[in-house]
Amino acid sequence: MGPLLLKVWLRVRDSFWFLPLLIALASVGLAAALILLDEIRDEEYADAPWWFYTGSADGARDILATLAGSMITVAGVIFSTTLVALTLASNQYGSRVLRNYTRDRANQLVLGTFIGSFLYALLTLLSVRGETSTFIPQIAITVAIAYALTAFVMLIYFFHHISESLQAENIVASVAEDLHHAVRHHYPTGIGKPPPKGPQTDAHASRAKEAEDAAPVHASRAGYLQAIDGSRLMHLCSRHDLLLRILVRPGNFIFHGVELCRVSPGKALTPELAGALRETFIYGSQRTAVQDVAFPLLQLVDVALIALSPSMNKPHTAISCVDRIGAGINHLAAHELDSPWRLDDQGTLRVIAQPRTFEELCEIAFRQLRENAGRQLHVLVRLMEIFEEILRQCSDESRRSAIRRQARLAFDAGMRDLVEPEDRSVLRTAYARLCSPVPVAPKEK
Repeated sequence: MGPLLLKVWLRVRDSFWFLPLLIALASVGLAAALILLDEIRDEEYADAPWWFYTGSADGARDILATLAGSMITVAGVIFSTTLVALTLASNQYGSRVLRNYTRDRANQLVLGTFIGSFLYALLTLLSVRGETSTFIPQIAITVAIAYALTAFVMLIYFFHHISESLQAENIVASVAEDLHHAVRHHYPTGIGKPPPKGPQTDAHASRAKEAEDAAPVHASRAGYLQAIDGSRLMHLCSRHDLLLRILVRPGNFIFHGVELCRVSPGKALTPELAGALRETFIYGSQRTAVQDVAFPLLQLVDVALIALSPSMNKPHTAISCVDRIGAGINHLAAHELDSPWRLDDQGTLRVIAQPRTFEELCEIAFRQLRENAGRQLHVLVRLMEIFEEILRQCSDESRRSAIRRQARLAFDAGMRDLVEPEDRSVLRTAYARLCSPVPVAPKEK
C-alpha cells in the first residue's frame, strides 16, 4: 500500500466513526435479511424453545420499541462518557494523546454495537403488522433480544475498559506502540533499496556528487510533510534517469516555496516532471507516525513534561515515559539505521534521502527531559540507568558518544538544580557507574 493510500486508510481506520458506521450498516443488512427470511417462511414455529419469541404483534411492538429506546439512550451515555474521558486525557496528558482514544477499537465497537442494535430494532419494529394481515418476524425479534443482551454485556466491558484506559501507564504504553512501530519502519525504508553492506563504492560516491549541481523542485503548498511515496518517486527517477536529493523529511513543516528536492541532471526537469515529483510529497494538517519516528517520541516527551510540571508533579508517570523512550532508543542503538542512499532494482543510485541520525533522535528524546527533570532525583537516576543499558547495546563509538553526551548534560542539569547534598551524591554515584567501562553486547548480525 502506497503512503497516500496508507495515509487515507489510517485516517479512516483511526476515526471515531468508521467502525460504528460499518456495524450500523451490517445491522441494517442483518435486519433486512432476517425479515426476508421470516417472510419466506410465513408460518409459526411449532415446539419452539422457551427463548424463541412466539408472542403477539402488540407484544413484539412493545419489546422492539423498548429495545430501540434503551439502545439509543445508552449510546448517548457512551458518547458522553467518551467525551469526558477525552477531556480528562487532554488536560492531564496533552492533546496529542487524543488520537489514541479516538482510534481505540473497544470504544468504537461498543458505540457501534448500541447504534447498530437501535437501528436493527427500529427496522424490525417497522416490519411488524397486526391489523389486516398479521406478520410477526419471530426470527428477527429473537435475534433483536440476543443483540440487546450482547450490547449490555459490552456496556459492562466498556466501563471497565474506559477506567483502565485513563491510567497513565496504559496511555504511555499506547503511545509507545506507535514508537515501536515507527522504529521498525524507519524512513526511508520504503524508497528503493539500500546499498550493499560494506564500504560505499566509488561509482555511487561519484554519482552522489552529481546531485550537488541540480535543479530544485519547490513546494506548492504549506503543511506538515506526513510521508513520501517512495515507490512512485523511485519509478519517476528510474524512468527519467534522475538522481534526486531530498532536502526535507517527514515531520517537517513545509512552507510554500521551500525546496523539496534537487534533480540531477537539471536540464531533465520539466514543469510536468516537477509537478509529478511534488505529488510524491504527502502533506497534512498534523504530524503522523507513518514515516516520522520522531513524532511518537515527542508524544512521550510531552506526557513526561506534563507529568513533571509543578501543577501535576507526577514523577512516576514521567519515569514510565522515560522507560518507553529508552526502549525505543535502545532498539535503535542495537541496529543499523537506514542508509540515505537508495538504489533502484538495477543497483543504480537514484535517491539521496535525509533520514534522522541516531544523535538527532537522542537529542529529540532526551533534551527536554533533562532540561525539565533537574529537580527530580528519581527521574534523573532512572535516566542514568537507561543510558547505561543503552551503552551496553551500542557497538558504534559515535552512538556511545551521543549517549554519554546526553548523560553528561543530564548530570550537569541535576547538579545545578538539586539542592540537597545527599541528592547530589546519589546522582553522582549513578553517573560514576555509567562512566565506568561498560561491556558491549555483540553486534546483531
